[in-house]
Amino acid sequence: MASTPSVNTRRAYRADWADFVAWCASQRRRALPATPATVAAYVAWSGERHRPSTVHRRLAAISFEHAAVGAPSPCRHDGVRAADALVAWHGRDLRSPAAPATVDHVLSIVRCFDESAAGRRDHALVLVMFGAGLRRAQVAALDLADVRVGRRSLRIAVPARPEILVPAGSRPELCAVTAWRAWLRLRSVPTPVRDPGPVPAFCPVDRFDRIQPGRLSDRGVSRVVARAAVAAGIDPHQITTGSLRAGLVRVAKARGVADDTIMRQTGHRQARRVRELSRSR
Repeated sequence: MASTPSVNTRRAYRADWADFVAWCASQRRRALPATPATVAAYVAWSGERHRPSTVHRRLAAISFEHAAVGAPSPCRHDGVRAADALVAWHGRDLRSPAAPATVDHVLSIVRCFDESAAGRRDHALVLVMFGAGLRRAQVAALDLADVRVGRRSLRIAVPARPEILVPAGSRPELCAVTAWRAWLRLRSVPTPVRDPGPVPAFCPVDRFDRIQPGRLSDRGVSRVVARAAVAAGIDPHQITTGSLRAGLVRVAKARGVADDTIMRQTGHRQARRVRELSRSR
């Protein structure tokens, strides 16, 4: 994660932090630095009034404010994590089912990305995932050699599927080719001679915005999408990695693309599933 959040993320953090400070004042507790017991109590209180996704975002805001003054985050304490997990468990029935992402959803998400290494990576990841209709595990498994840049498209190789063509976007912020090239300028680092293996397409970026060795996990891919959804003001339980894949189906169907062509792009084996996704809300 980048050390400097996007403008939208900072705006959300300010509102969440203000809520925590107000609660602490009403309870005569210290907000900064806060004790794990204080944060756990706030989580329990907030969980009775808000969705789990809101509570989880507020914990991120509390961690951010502590990091800003060099204080250890109380949110890493086992008691706070247990309280957050309990809120998630009790709120599991409140979650809205994931819906296909619309172009407007994707546009709102990518506009939250900045020009940091993390922002460049996340921008490319979201547009590659959406444009190619990939599952999160397939995105995580991509190597640099699997993505070839054409004049007006990306050509992506995925095991057991025909080569996937992702055309250039209708506008710069929605163009997977542009986003991939921007990330590639940062990602293309020499591979050490002692490690001649494949170079992952998407890798971790630490909180100081330094590109790290290794491969971003499939859970890491999910966190990228969830974090971006929150920054865009979207419920991360409503728009997920599966939403991006389903969203491609809906967009393609709306443009009159045949079911068998969509299935070659997304890897779906049944036309019935393609039709279900195109009709889902």
